[in-house]
Amino acid sequence: SQRKKFIQLDKNRINATHIHTVDFPFQVNSDDHCETSPKAYADISVVLQLLCCLKRITKEQLKIYDPYYCNGAVIQHLAELGYQNVYNRCEDFYDMIKEGKVPEHDVLVTNPPYSEYHLEKLLEFSNTNERPCLLLMPSFVVGKSFFKHLKGYQYICPRKRYVYWTPKGLRGKEKKQNHSSSLGMRTSPFPSIWYINLFQYSDSVDLVEQCSGLCEQIVVARNDSEIPRSMLE
Repeated sequence: SQRKKFIQLDKNRINATHIHTVDFPFQVNSDDHCETSPKAYADISVVLQLLCCLKRITKEQLKIYDPYYCNGAVIQHLAELGYQNVYNRCEDFYDMIKEGKVPEHDVLVTNPPYSEYHLEKLLEFSNTNERPCLLLMPSFVVGKSFFKHLKGYQYICPRKRYVYWTPKGLRGKEKKQNHSSSLGMRTSPFPSIWYINLFQYSDSVDLVEQCSGLCEQIVVARNDSEIPRSMLE
């Protein structure tokens, strides 16, 4: 059938791509190896530009920290949007915290691992760090006990569910996929949205107003009750 031909073409494309191998200096769950799509970063570019204006710096000067390393694609994707000062290295984030080695940064932008304790530990850090943060996490986090008590979060929700890309070779046994590209193999395990807290800038910024020109691409929710139901299913 035509569908089988397309699947075979995708398999051939996967086999022809470079196999990525990374020696992680920390324990990993292979299911967490998912790089964020360029589309997801494009949806928050307006927020990053707003931070540049508030801090009176250029895009090139904005220090962005992504503490979770997969394959480093975040550096390329944000550079394509003009943000070239991105710190994303193959380091143990939690050791960096313990040793006081977290790099200087203006904003935390990350898509954390979804397994085990990572979401909770990231939120703990973000709320003691008190720097603007843009966290791409599953929509179900809004109902978790470790999140419900936190204040100041707004949300950017895509009108079309985000997909993620697993670089070939980062899972011990490649799972059956329907699509691949130069980015890797496509996956979308959960509906995910951007959790945004601007901390010291929160009272002076209305994200709904700032993102008004992007209403065809995203929905901005001031609180969890405004998150589209389609993103919570």
